[in-house]
Amino acid sequence: MQHGRRMNAYRGRIMNCLKKRHTLSRHASLRNLFQVLVIPILVTVMAGSSAYALSRSDDAREYSIVDVNHLAPLFRQAIIEQAPWDEEEMEVTGVRIFPKKVKIPEGRLEIDISTLNTRNFLGKITGTIKIKIDGILQKRVRIAGRVEIFRPVVCVSCSLPKGHVLSEEDLQLTRHPLSKIRGRFFQTFDKVTGLELKRSVRAGQILHDQLLTPPIMVHRGDRVTIMAQSPCMTVSTPGEARQNGAYGAFIRVRNVTTQREVFAKVLNSNTVIVNF
Repeated sequence: MQHGRRMNAYRGRIMNCLKKRHTLSRHASLRNLFQVLVIPILVTVMAGSSAYALSRSDDAREYSIVDVNHLAPLFRQAIIEQAPWDEEEMEVTGVRIFPKKVKIPEGRLEIDISTLNTRNFLGKITGTIKIKIDGILQKRVRIAGRVEIFRPVVCVSCSLPKGHVLSEEDLQLTRHPLSKIRGRFFQTFDKVTGLELKRSVRAGQILHDQLLTPPIMVHRGDRVTIMAQSPCMTVSTPGEARQNGAYGAFIRVRNVTTQREVFAKVLNSNTVIVNF
């Protein structure tokens, strides 16, 4: 009987221990579950709140956008100040910047466009722009554009045929970009008046040296006076032109008296000169 009571007491202690261990096991499981699920959620929420606060702070700061409309006038002015041309002759076109837009914070704005890459300030020009806010460099921007020089040049006022000898009535001055003119052009009428067209031209066409030639003054077979000059004396004799010649050209002329040919310079339509 006594032995039975002891066994029951021993069995009771074992059950109590098992109950305590089960309770502790349940508490450990809950603690692990809290660590796995609840703590990461709290950390995520806190991080999100922090990020949201930073975002709110960043968005609260004011920014400005700088684009080509802001920089192009400054670029043109820098070119005008450094180029050897007169401002009235220059035209700056096709200005572009890279990148196309620059985001900068508010503050005291400084723009430096002192660096321009060019040889003669004609054609394509590139440069680097430094954008500073409150003395601190924010961005370097590449900028590019084209410089064209316009000058008044001599053109014909109407269509003219080949062989026509030019007069002032045939001419006009028109403003043209120099980069598109081929050959040596003229800016005053006196440089082309009296010259002959090598080929026909259309109204408004620019006159250049390859289109013009001095008019023929002496034709082959014309009778001319041959003047022989020296520092001491001048001798003249009749001759016959063996070639066509313009003013200042050297042509072959036959001395009618001696039948000898000499080279003489055309002075006018009936006189040639030789030196001896």
